[in-house]
Amino acid sequence: MLSYSLRRRRIILAAGMCYFCDAQAKMQADDCLFSQATSNASAQGCTGDTLNLRSQPQVRFVIEEVSARTTEIELRGCQEAPFEVVSLRTPANRFRINYPIARNVGDDSYIAPITHELCHVQQIRSAGGILQLRQTVQNSSARIELGADFLTGVLYKKYLEKVGAGGQQRNLRQFQHSLDLLGSYRSDEGSHGGPVHRIHAFRRGFFFQEFQRPLPELHDYFQREIYGNII
Repeated sequence: MLSYSLRRRRIILAAGMCYFCDAQAKMQADDCLFSQATSNASAQGCTGDTLNLRSQPQVRFVIEEVSARTTEIELRGCQEAPFEVVSLRTPANRFRINYPIARNVGDDSYIAPITHELCHVQQIRSAGGILQLRQTVQNSSARIELGADFLTGVLYKKYLEKVGAGGQQRNLRQFQHSLDLLGSYRSDEGSHGGPVHRIHAFRRGFFFQEFQRPLPELHDYFQREIYGNII
């Protein structure tokens, strides 16, 4: 899920649903990327990195791979929140990742969703901003979300290669199952995405033979050559 704060307005792409909220007026559905609008806040009861996810070796690895300094990434646990990335205006070039802490899952199950959100950071940085990212994918939430799932698979493969983890198939099944925490999404193109599409994108990334190519190149390749075979 991807979100963007702009003064008193907020754009959120979460599970394929767009929320465009204004402090003075509720936007119409046509003003959203998809067919829902709401003025509800997305995250409540947030503190610091409650689960200490930053200490996880894989999270540190992914932050390094997306070329972000650790000071640019803020992790926050929230009593009520979707997994989301907020691009902060002040200070510039910083990102806040909110995650829910009221789920009955182990800490390890958060690694896949957090990796997915960090892949959104990669997408934003590579495009030059959230609005530019939306333009490059024709305002398609499905393209953004599945692109992040693809990169998540790539980075998981790179991490296993680095640490020499055994039992890759077992680890792969556990990791991709954790992506279910992100939920499904609805595409603005009339098609419906869900767990099957997310898993397909993730596995295409994991088994991509040229996974060592730079992430921006891999993302572009996914959009050109792979996305149309998934949706």
